[in-house]
Amino acid sequence: MTRPHRLAATGPKNKLPVPAEAPGDSSSVSCGPTEAIITLTPLLQADYAINDAAGFRIRVVASGACGLDNEIFRYYQQPPNPISGLTPQVFSGVCSWVDLVDLPVDGPNDGDSPKLFRLSYFDIVVASVDIANDVWDLVLEETQALLNAIVKGQYLEQGTPETLSGSLTA
Repeated sequence: MTRPHRLAATGPKNKLPVPAEAPGDSSSVSCGPTEAIITLTPLLQADYAINDAAGFRIRVVASGACGLDNEIFRYYQQPPNPISGLTPQVFSGVCSWVDLVDLPVDGPNDGDSPKLFRLSYFDIVVASVDIANDVWDLVLEETQALLNAIVKGQYLEQGTPETLSGSLTA
C-alpha cells in the first residue's frame, strides 16, 4: 500500500519543544461561507532508531481553523483509578460534525455519560514509525471527511412547505 503522507523522524537536529498550540494565528485564516479549513501539524519523536526504542511518540495539533473549531479531536475520560486517583483521558479519534456540535471543549460536562469532550491536539505513543504513519494517514482521511461533511451541510434546498392548523372544538 502506498502512503500518500509519510512521517519522518529526522533525528536530533530537528528537535522541537512541544508547544501547547501549533504555530499560526487562526484570525489570519480567511475562508468563504461554504469553506472549511484547518491545519494539522505533526510533531514527531526526533530521536528514534528502529529496534532501539520502546515506542514512537506523535503529537498532532490542529490550528488555523475556519468554518469549524480547532478542537476536532475526541477524547474519552475514563473513571478515576482507585489506586492512583488519576483520571485517564484517552484519544479516540477525529470528531464527526455531530461531535463538534454536541461535545464540550477541554473536558466533559459534569454528569455526562459517557464522558466525551474535544481538544485541539492529541499526543500518543505507538509501537513504531509505521504505526504512527497509519495513525497520521487515518487522521488526515477522517479530517478531510469532516471538512467535506461541513461544506456539504452549507448547501440547503427548500423542501415542500406544509400548512398546519388547529381548531378548538366543544
